[in-house]
Amino acid sequence: MKIFSFYTNSPLRNFNHCIYCQSTDSFYVFDPLDLKKIEELINTTSAKSIYLLNTHNHYDHIGQNDDFISLYNATKIDVYDQQEIYLDNDHYLKVINTPGHINPHYCYLIRKKSENVGLICGDTIFNSGVGNCKNGGDVEQLYESIQYIYNLDDEITLYPSHDYFETNLLFSLSIEPQNTHISKELDKYNTYGYSYKKIGDEKLYNPFLRLEQLQKLAQFNNMSKKQIFIKLRSLRDNW
Repeated sequence: MKIFSFYTNSPLRNFNHCIYCQSTDSFYVFDPLDLKKIEELINTTSAKSIYLLNTHNHYDHIGQNDDFISLYNATKIDVYDQQEIYLDNDHYLKVINTPGHINPHYCYLIRKKSENVGLICGDTIFNSGVGNCKNGGDVEQLYESIQYIYNLDDEITLYPSHDYFETNLLFSLSIEPQNTHISKELDKYNTYGYSYKKIGDEKLYNPFLRLEQLQKLAQFNNMSKKQIFIKLRSLRDNW
């Protein structure tokens, strides 16, 4: 199994993520947007079966579905919460509904036998941030979804749908100006560009995963973790 991820250079700073399984010659594409780049990737393989999956139904995630299906005679997989999609004998996807940005919103936990190795997370969680709730979302649902992700393995690599890393880090720094992990990540981003991060990395600088630490700050004094999360989302919306 091989994971392909690339930046689409779209106005909304989208990523596309794909999985190729050599043993089954199957190619899985999530929220296709840059069809030319996807075609280049498919042509580097011997894929015989092409599949389409979506995280949610916002236009920048489903707008190219019909063209992609027509181009490759691809099969769209309609998913549901807790579904398991077997890629080969060793790997499968576990579908998890993570509402909040919108409902439903599906994340795809990439598993190698009993080991969690990656999470295609759409617009639920980004590097140093989380999705907004402006277009059909619910912040309390998002809080619960992020709590679920927080409790997954720290070594899981996140594959979000957008690169908002720099802006999110600047917001994070406004919340925790003394957090040196944030400034170090900013320096790395400005020097080397984007790199995919693990859940454990995010716990060092993503304020939405640092609710317990934020409870010690004066502006969040005597607030529950959920209350802090809701306030953070409101602050980020207006930042």
